[in-house]
Amino acid sequence: MITYENKEYYTVPEVAKILGISNQAAYKKVQNSLSSFYKEINGQKYISADFKMATDVNHSPDNKFSVDKTNQSTELISALKAHITSLEKQNDNLNEQMNNLHKQIEQLTYALVSEQQRVKELLPPRVEVMKSEHPEQNSGKGSGTASEPPQPEKKQKKKSFFLKKWKKD
Repeated sequence: MITYENKEYYTVPEVAKILGISNQAAYKKVQNSLSSFYKEINGQKYISADFKMATDVNHSPDNKFSVDKTNQSTELISALKAHITSLEKQNDNLNEQMNNLHKQIEQLTYALVSEQQRVKELLPPRVEVMKSEHPEQNSGKGSGTASEPPQPEKKQKKKSFFLKKWKKD
């Protein structure tokens, strides 16, 4: 720290220590938000001690400067607690929706099983028809059971065009 024209000035590394940030971050802060406190003295960059008021820096009794972070921490904690509460409500709502869906699945499963049982009761029992002992009673179509569809008659294979010509010669 130096005194120049009855004002106190700090170097950028000193400002970094006061703010509890890196030198690089302090240089960026000087370019952005502390540019009004910047002064070059004898080719060296200095920041006016007035920057402490603008950056919410308090002077402690033992002449060390510290950033007042308690307000920022309290606000952050409050915001995080509110966010957590919101997420817990969302979680509760999703759990309730899942429980309702599980109940619906159980009801639909029960209804499906009941309907399947009812359909089985409504269907006539399968009756197998025995082949008759007399060939004239059997039409020759089908296999003889009521549950199987009749088999199509086999078509005779036609000789191909080439085979016909070859045999003629």
